[in-house]
Amino acid sequence: MGPIEGAAFVVFLIAILFASVYFVTRARWTMRNATRSFTKDDTERIRRNPYFAGIFFILALALLSYGWYLGNQNSAFAALAHKATGQVIELRIDLTPSSLDDYGNHISSISYPVVLFTTDKGQQFTFQSDIGDTSSQYKKGDAVEVLYDPSDPKNARIASQDSLSSLLFFLGLIFLIAPIVFVWKKFFAKP
Repeated sequence: MGPIEGAAFVVFLIAILFASVYFVTRARWTMRNATRSFTKDDTERIRRNPYFAGIFFILALALLSYGWYLGNQNSAFAALAHKATGQVIELRIDLTPSSLDDYGNHISSISYPVVLFTTDKGQQFTFQSDIGDTSSQYKKGDAVEVLYDPSDPKNARIASQDSLSSLLFFLGLIFLIAPIVFVWKKFFAKP
């Protein structure tokens, strides 16, 4: 684990800690005041609580930093990687216990494409993608663009599957809206 990855992980753990403290505090408040109903004033007081904005801010920082880190990793890999055209030779299905209903029937599954490609030197390699999906985006026999490390061709990935960093970055931006709105209403909005 590199220093940037370690820092992103620490920020993520701090965000989880703050979120846990918030929800435990909220649960204790609810238990303490269970005899009376939850009023509009109570909701307003919780909404104006600076800890609420702080938790969203820290969660946003964690998502943004980890999304940025993954984006940099993907960019660095893409800069040194060679391109090849591969073919999906198999779809490995993951049936996890979490995808079972109450009766043991599989209600969903995740398929991971297994790709065969040939390097610039004529060597053939296969790899299973780390990113799976439930919609079976790939079919057996599909042609896909592969990025691979020329010094270690086993380190390969499908070129179009680098969207996790964008998703995390986008979620971080969404979580950043709550603290910005809070600060705006608290300090700049007219009463």
